[in-house]
Amino acid sequence: MGESATVDLDAGDEPKSRDRFLLNSILIFVLRKGYTGILKEVIQLYGQLCLKPPPFCVWCCATVLFSKTLNENLIETDSNNCNLSTNYQDQLETLITVGNNLFSKLNDSSPYKPYLNTYLKEARRVIMHLYLESSAPTSNYTLCFSKLNQHYSQSDLDPGASPCASLVWNQGFPTPLGGLSMSTNPIKAPDIRFSSCQFRKQYPSCKEATDEVHNFRLRFLTLFVSEDKVNCYLNERWFPARFNVFKKLQQLAFDIVKHLPEVLFDKVSNINNSSLF
Repeated sequence: MGESATVDLDAGDEPKSRDRFLLNSILIFVLRKGYTGILKEVIQLYGQLCLKPPPFCVWCCATVLFSKTLNENLIETDSNNCNLSTNYQDQLETLITVGNNLFSKLNDSSPYKPYLNTYLKEARRVIMHLYLESSAPTSNYTLCFSKLNQHYSQSDLDPGASPCASLVWNQGFPTPLGGLSMSTNPIKAPDIRFSSCQFRKQYPSCKEATDEVHNFRLRFLTLFVSEDKVNCYLNERWFPARFNVFKKLQQLAFDIVKHLPEVLFDKVSNINNSSLF
């Protein structure tokens, strides 16, 4: 796999090229079929032959296995509304970071690019809830707020960035940079400007994405003004829905791998599964 982040299935005449072609075909077939139980073993074959698997396929393996492990863990934790280990938070953060990098290198013609984009959008929503979940016990939302600016940044909201002040953390509450401080009265709603109407009129194709960022930021920022709001949201909205949310994330991961290129094993499998008589 080259800089374009596409899956390389070109087989050369050299033994190494043939081995790489065969292993890549096996790995893609296993991913497409959802054989998660043997993914690690297939990856280990590359090391035994001193080869490296395609980075995009490695990311797909990590994504599928992450969702599988997480959903198994949720069966136990959801029965008690327990907070998930921050280890899952760190893993998902890595998947998003690497996924964003791979997405930027994909050609628009790649059949799996739209599905990768959908996965990353959902993953960003999920990880913000994980940060909220881990911050709630101490009521310290500084990290959560920082991650909100990272994953739903001001530049995503308004690349012009002129009418929209950047936000900073002020006395435990989000505040426009250089603007008036927000009241520390938790009953008052935050008075923060998020978007530029002029920009959205000038670039109507960006309006939907802009509104999505705007709405998500607004929902989270209004939670931060009250500890009771956070706990109520987690207990009544997030914890009951958490298992289904991660099932959806797992399905989005499988949607990506299902659109990887077909290989010879797919054709053989289709023949064996069809009726010959």
